[in-house]
Amino acid sequence: MTTVVFLIALLLFLASLTPYIPLSRRATDLPSHFSLQYLIGTVLMVPVAASVYSMPNVYFLLAGAALASLAQLIGFMSFGSLHDPLEGDGPPLKILQVNVLMTSTDTVKLKTLVDREKPDLIVACEVNGKFALMLRDLNFEYPHQMLEPRDDRYGMAVLSRRPLEGQEYLSFAGKKSLAMGFRLRHEGREIEFLSMHPQTPLRDIRARNHEFAMAVKHFGKRRDSIVVLGDLNATPYCHAYKKLVKTLGLKNAREGQGLCGTFPVFLPLSILHLPIDHVLTGANLVVREFRRGPDIGSDHFPTITTLSVVND
Repeated sequence: MTTVVFLIALLLFLASLTPYIPLSRRATDLPSHFSLQYLIGTVLMVPVAASVYSMPNVYFLLAGAALASLAQLIGFMSFGSLHDPLEGDGPPLKILQVNVLMTSTDTVKLKTLVDREKPDLIVACEVNGKFALMLRDLNFEYPHQMLEPRDDRYGMAVLSRRPLEGQEYLSFAGKKSLAMGFRLRHEGREIEFLSMHPQTPLRDIRARNHEFAMAVKHFGKRRDSIVVLGDLNATPYCHAYKKLVKTLGLKNAREGQGLCGTFPVFLPLSILHLPIDHVLTGANLVVREFRRGPDIGSDHFPTITTLSVVND
């Protein structure tokens, strides 16, 4: 039993280090997405190790695993309110971000959520024909729309109460891929958005990482008033995500708000859900709120974010 405990402790320690390893282009970064689960497993192993009178090296491994995982998580932990409102900040811009699931035909739950939340901006991926019809019918409240429904996972939509400028339908990784770029003005400041839904690390990690690199290229030297959002198929712990955020100088809207895991919905406990749906913001934008929305019949939970512009 002591040997088994040691091996589990060693496995947890090695797994907890995977977010720190820049994996090769051909390797999957899948092990790096589970820092919370590694931390929970490590904590649960401490009383088990104590019950079998394990050697000190087991506790060193568990301590190392706990610290490595905690370092990945600490910035997202919720300690009450994110911050007090900043003086001079304008009114918030409310964003609903959602993956509706390409095989879903239940549009009622999403419509109900939109009616209740009344966001200023809706960004959706995996939009099929039925969801496109429902979204198009919101044209009275959301007259400014970008709609590209598809039968595969690459359908996408953007709906806004305010005029959209510079609309772009972008392909960062072949003809099938789709990203949407656009700008809107809020409180006199032009904000540039990029909605993305790259490949999963299981399907094609190279394509996903290439799309991240193309996102950086898309913005050029622009950094302050930018937003990257969508189902990015990457947790905040993986190397590719960290490189994207660092290069563009972005902050995750969920920082200080809790992890708010969004995928997969069918798992019974929130601690099992992975935070792969993101709203990433530039330095001139302040996050007022980030929270997870209700189950809308997809395999992802939606997210609701409110942003404000920092006045110069």
